Amino acid sequence: MSSIADPIAGSPVADAKADAEVKAKAVAAAPAISLPATGERELRLDLFRGLALWLIFIDHLPTNLLTWRAAS
Repeated sequence: MSSIADPIAGSPVADAKADAEVKAKAVAAAPAISLPATGERELRLDLFRGLALWLIFIDHLPTNLLTWRAAS
C-alpha cells in the first residue's frame, strides 16, 4: 500500500524494517553489561559499602545525639 507522500518521504514500512535491522545489529554488537577493566574499582559499590559501614558504626554507638534514641 502506498500513499502520495511515499515518493517524497519514503515508505514507512521499509524505513521501519531498515531501522529494526540497524538496531538489531547495534544491540548484538554492544555488550549487555560493561564491566570495569581488571584492577579498577566499582565506585558505586564502594560508596554504598562505605555508607553501610558508617550507619552500622553509628548504630553501635552508646546513646547520644547521633543515635536519635532516648535513654532507656
